[in-house]
Amino acid sequence: MARSRKNAADRRALAHELRQNLARMRRMMDELTEALNELEPADREPPRFVRADFTAAQLRVMDAVVNLDDKYTALWDQLHMSKRTFDDHLARLYRKLGTRKRHGLARIAVRYRLV
Repeated sequence: MARSRKNAADRRALAHELRQNLARMRRMMDELTEALNELEPADREPPRFVRADFTAAQLRVMDAVVNLDDKYTALWDQLHMSKRTFDDHLARLYRKLGTRKRHGLARIAVRYRLV
């Protein structure tokens, strides 16, 4: 009996702590939202990309991904490079463009006329 009371008290304490953390996180989100709303429109603009920001190999990889016809089969062979090299170029492109997916890369590349 005493043990179940202790467990119930522990659960109540944990629930209280979680509610406090949630309230703190909500306040932080409100502060961040206010800060974002105060930014000038120019500060909210996405970064601009130009072809000069990328190496020739990265542009070839970007072009291959954008012009992909529903299959990811051996793009590296078509570009005459190893899979590892292709993956490295792709990872660098993702990092530079701030995306994690091929369709994000393609969308940005077309938007900024990189291909």
